[in-house]
Amino acid sequence: MKIMAPVLVFALLLSSCNLQQVRLTFTPEPTLTSSPFPASSSVIPTQTAKPLSLDATPLIWFAPLPPLAIVEGRQFTGSDDFMQLFSPEAQWQSAAAHIQVFKLYGEWVAYKATDAQLEQVVEDLEKRGIALAVEAGPLNAPSNCGQGIEGFAGTQEGLNIARRIKNAGGELSLIALDEPYFYAHFYDGTNACRWDEEKVAAEVGKYVKTIRQIFPNVSIGDTEPLAGAATAQAYMDWLDTFRNVNGYNLTFLHMDIDWGRPNWADEVIAIEKHGK
Repeated sequence: MKIMAPVLVFALLLSSCNLQQVRLTFTPEPTLTSSPFPASSSVIPTQTAKPLSLDATPLIWFAPLPPLAIVEGRQFTGSDDFMQLFSPEAQWQSAAAHIQVFKLYGEWVAYKATDAQLEQVVEDLEKRGIALAVEAGPLNAPSNCGQGIEGFAGTQEGLNIARRIKNAGGELSLIALDEPYFYAHFYDGTNACRWDEEKVAAEVGKYVKTIRQIFPNVSIGDTEPLAGAATAQAYMDWLDTFRNVNGYNLTFLHMDIDWGRPNWADEVIAIEKHGK
């Protein structure tokens, strides 16, 4: 898929973060006069392959949580029946036909999933014509900051993710960065780095170069929270800085919204206009 100006689609996604996630699009969505999905039925449709395409506007992503360990800051786990999605008789055939991208979470791919599970995921999504994406933290934590902070999973974990998908016979089409700008620049809690925009962009650029050694055509976008001091103007500047530092645009920007923020809708519209 060609790299284009940042593609920012209002849609709610399941997210590993505490904030719910909204996607922005630079292309107006059509007005639906009726549901695009067939009425529910006890009959399971036969799975039919469709060609993989990332040219649809908007792209519809599906990002359900797999089972993950309950840890501090994450007092929940994903669906125990996660792997049932990837069987030929899975009861989401009609919905799957409307989805272009399935997002896995880096932690699950890197450490939790077995080889057999990854092979099953890759094979099933390929049959359905659904592109594979991963959410991953790109930043390497230096000795003096970043430890245990979101966005700082690092290059080695990224390589592990890419290699495991490659070994499973998969093609990684998209990476959704896990909030590197916010947590490396704005976050001011324990182990905060407080890097400037240029530093964050350069570190992300190093990560991208590394992953593209395995998947040269992978498209890179970002996921960031609209919260606290991270304003619309800050994200406009971030998009521009990333391009200036790395020589290409982020392909998309997914926003995690603080719904208690009074003017969040105006802010995301401003980011959308800037992207256009």
